[in-house]
Amino acid sequence: IQNKLHYAATGKTAPELILSQLLPLARAGLESVSIHSEDIDRYLGVIQARVETRRDGATWLLESLACMKGKGSLAEQLAALTAATVARQETHAPGHEWPLARLDESAGWEEAYARVEQFMDTELFTVNEDELVERVAFVMDRKQLRHVLVEDRDHKLVGIVSYRLLIRLLADGGLPKEGTMAVKKIMYTDPITISPDTPSIDAIELMRVKRVSALPVVAGGKLVGLVSERGLMGVAHELLMERLRRRRQP
Repeated sequence: IQNKLHYAATGKTAPELILSQLLPLARAGLESVSIHSEDIDRYLGVIQARVETRRDGATWLLESLACMKGKGSLAEQLAALTAATVARQETHAPGHEWPLARLDESAGWEEAYARVEQFMDTELFTVNEDELVERVAFVMDRKQLRHVLVEDRDHKLVGIVSYRLLIRLLADGGLPKEGTMAVKKIMYTDPITISPDTPSIDAIELMRVKRVSALPVVAGGKLVGLVSERGLMGVAHELLMERLRRRRQP
């Protein structure tokens, strides 16, 4: 509280307090434990420059996106940001010195969806195999989910429940009474999985041949994403719109 009152009384902004008080305190503290002056200058210098320029990694991303506004598709912009981030990191320059990302740093809109890791859903909702079917169905309806991935107690992927499965069971009168059956009794077991670097065309063909509506994405034995028909429809829309925009260009 005393510190807050002190800061309020000074009338200084946070950047001003960092430059005038916090950085000198940090330098004195590091010097008191015999940290080499070169190291102190290097790391505190980066902080000082970030405060003075008001730019860090987050602002670099936002400013880069703002400069690309109206140019290319969102997928191209994100691909350009990723490529630019990698290229800037390889220079070992601090982030506040990075030039803004350019759209031409993207490999192209076709490459933006070349692998499933570039568009897979990473915000996953999973349930334990012992969860009751009724609760899983309730959550799927409330959250508008078409697929729920099922894990065992060791967080290993063991199954998948789809909205179609629940509808089919309901139509056949096969849904259990309230609170009587675990989801492991009805789920699809041993779901077909793919890796993040799987080519998108291979994933689409696999879904067609195996007649499945979703493919869990696994890396190093860990569930990291999901590719679904709904997600692919979004990709198809983005690619179609980009193709049409390019055809309209003189």
